[in-house]
Amino acid sequence: MSDLSSSNFYKILGVEPTADERAIKKAYFALMRKYPPETHAEQFMKLREAYEVLSNPDARKEYDTMGTQDDGHAAEQVRLATEAIEGGRYPEAQQILARLLNEKPELDFARDLLGMAFLHGKQADAALEIFEELVVKHPANGSYQMHRGHAHHVKKELKAAEAAYLKAVELSPDDVRPLVSLSDCYADQKRWDDALKVLDKAIHLDGSVDFRDFGLFVRKLEVEMERKDSAAMARTLESLMPIIPDDPKSKRFVADRLGSLAAPLFAQQRVDDANLLMKYAAQVDPKRGTGRMPNTFEVETETLPEASKAWLVAQKNKPSDDKINNSAMGWPIFWLLVSGGGVLWAWGQAFASYRPLGSGGLTVLFVGMSLALLLAAWSLRGIIEASKSPYGAYTIVHPLYLLQVRPWKLIAWPLANLHDVKITHHYTNGVYSTTRIELIFNGRTFNHSIYGQEKAVEWANRVLAKRRRMLELMHAGLLEDGAAETNLIPAELVPQEGVTKPSERAKARTKRGYIGAGAAVGLAGLATLIAIPLDQVKRDNRAWENATGYGYNTSKVTRYKKYLAQHPEGRHADEAKKAIDDVYAKAEARVKQHQSSEMAKGLLELVQTLREKGASRVGVKYESKTAFEKLDLNKLPDDLRGKIIDPRLAFTAKANQVREAQITESLGKAFDKLLGDDVVEVGKPKYGSYDYDDDYSSRSRSKKTEEPEPPVTLVVKYEVALNGSIYESVKESGYGGTQKKTDRKFLGTQFYWDFEMLFSGDEKPRYTFEFDSEPAKNISWTSYGSRYNYGNYDSSTLPYDKMAGSAFDDFQHQIAVRFGVEAATPKPKVAPKYEDDDFDDVDSPAPPPAAHKPAPKKLGKAPR
Repeated sequence: MSDLSSSNFYKILGVEPTADERAIKKAYFALMRKYPPETHAEQFMKLREAYEVLSNPDARKEYDTMGTQDDGHAAEQVRLATEAIEGGRYPEAQQILARLLNEKPELDFARDLLGMAFLHGKQADAALEIFEELVVKHPANGSYQMHRGHAHHVKKELKAAEAAYLKAVELSPDDVRPLVSLSDCYADQKRWDDALKVLDKAIHLDGSVDFRDFGLFVRKLEVEMERKDSAAMARTLESLMPIIPDDPKSKRFVADRLGSLAAPLFAQQRVDDANLLMKYAAQVDPKRGTGRMPNTFEVETETLPEASKAWLVAQKNKPSDDKINNSAMGWPIFWLLVSGGGVLWAWGQAFASYRPLGSGGLTVLFVGMSLALLLAAWSLRGIIEASKSPYGAYTIVHPLYLLQVRPWKLIAWPLANLHDVKITHHYTNGVYSTTRIELIFNGRTFNHSIYGQEKAVEWANRVLAKRRRMLELMHAGLLEDGAAETNLIPAELVPQEGVTKPSERAKARTKRGYIGAGAAVGLAGLATLIAIPLDQVKRDNRAWENATGYGYNTSKVTRYKKYLAQHPEGRHADEAKKAIDDVYAKAEARVKQHQSSEMAKGLLELVQTLREKGASRVGVKYESKTAFEKLDLNKLPDDLRGKIIDPRLAFTAKANQVREAQITESLGKAFDKLLGDDVVEVGKPKYGSYDYDDDYSSRSRSKKTEEPEPPVTLVVKYEVALNGSIYESVKESGYGGTQKKTDRKFLGTQFYWDFEMLFSGDEKPRYTFEFDSEPAKNISWTSYGSRYNYGNYDSSTLPYDKMAGSAFDDFQHQIAVRFGVEAATPKPKVAPKYEDDDFDDVDSPAPPPAAHKPAPKKLGKAPR
């Protein structure tokens, strides 16, 4: 029977002095299973020392020659040296063994022990010298070769260490220790595959895989951890599970060892790999309170054991530097007030506001009121739960977690997952306000503000200290031996991958939440249904206000018709129809007052047609052409060639469009004067065919509408021809325009107009007239840009523009006369007038105008 308290190697292994090598080996491996190095380091060292001596024939012979019974002094010295090595007193062990070897230099096993004392004392050179001597003296001793490899390994001479380990494996093929040392050497060289192959060989060395190989599995896991091979770790853990004995002590030991391996991984922020180990530790020992450390998770308070509930209640009323008090009702009351404001706003928009909402606004009303009522229901539930809960609300640093205690749940942040701490002191206008603490847990952040810089820093340091203490205990395998509070959250309540299985109470709470949410949405829907008819009335009133109010660029008829189109059965539909009839009746009456005008009959028919067609818009169409498209300025007389400004430059399509827009505007004004404001709209809408809604839901939107073909179109045709005259531009300069200089020459123009009133369905116009217009006798202008440096407003074609403007003004006057808006007045003849500004052009007077559509004339210079 083994006696580990003895100094006799035979008694330590529990064998007789006559035992053969096989019996010694069997006894050693049996004791190894009983005293594994992970949990019995001291006993294991005694067993290994005894085995190393007795398993080596030469060392055993020396030991037997020394005779522990005949020479008690030598045996006592070896025992004292061994105890000193075990206690870490390496200089003491070296002195004892040196004195013994001076007395008995033939004791090589004592010399080997001295080498180990040097090696443990970090005197690798002295140890290597001893092991080299022993290897030379005993070349077949595998233990000496292995110890020589240890010395080279400590000195980082990895190739020499590898060679020594290989030799030890060769000499002691049944010894697992050289294989483990060789694997460590390969791992230090990053030769991961070789290291794992050697460990697999060690595991299968005795022909079976059982719990005696647990230490080798642990070493294999360590190599895979260094390699950062999560998949290999999972495979090794799966192969480890079947060999674990089915007894609580062994399971507790394995779980503690796996937790010890996980601790440095948590410290390195390798949370996934660490939790892989913790997951298998929880499988081995399901009763562990310190099982997996997943990301932030929640636990219902009512599912906790009674002892845990009592601990939480005690912490609520217990003053502690680890605790930060929170308000259980503060936020619910705040959000209840916010939701009340939201409900009042929605109610006011639906029932108290004069402004209509429209379909979009009603949708916003429903959604807004639903959200407000949902928030109110959630807030009320929070207030009720807080008033009934005995736990209150606070945040506390637990030995394993940062716990946020709430009235009905715990929010747990495992300290093992804490990666970083950030502290920020905030100042407002140079005055300290608060300190913000950010704790980062594997990518997720816990935020909290604390008033007081020193208080905040101390609290953050306590969090770090608790984490550091937890990892130390975990690494030592002692975390389960801590206080009862480490079992606050039982392992079965820690969720898998952060997913919590709800309890019956939680399911009932969720069901009540859905019922409350449904009730809130139902109330919002009921309020919206009540608001719909009220909103229809608001829209009707707003549309009528727009119809009777001022409409920019739209006639009253258009606005009334728009109201009828939107609200055909509206409250003011009859008023709108009567108003339209009144507008047309008044227009007809005003036309009849001007029966003496040339176009009175046509205007009366126009109004009647619009009334009949239910329209208010009159179209305008322009047709223009010039009679000098093929003008060749190079064929002019020599005295004019190169001096005439081309008239085609002034009558481009773009320039004509600008002039035509002015005529359209004048036509509109003429109709307004004759028929009354807001009766007829002339031409296209000013801003295109867009219809702007009047309700609130569409204030910022516009809808493209199809513009119907107007029942009456005013066709304006004009032709521009040359009248045979020549204008000269005179440059005046000097005081009073005393200096004159002929600058440019222009061809005189003549305009021929045809005006037609075309009714839809007719191929020919019903009413028409034509006339021609001459430019003014004098055309003068002043350009101030050159003098005051505001930019040059002068243009080479400006005289042509002035001629066209004069003709267009004449056309507008003729239209007004024929509509009866203005009286026919002869155009006054203006004497030549020159305006001197030192820089500006003044045209010379033109010759008398040519007859209507004259035959082409030979161009010549107009008389001065």
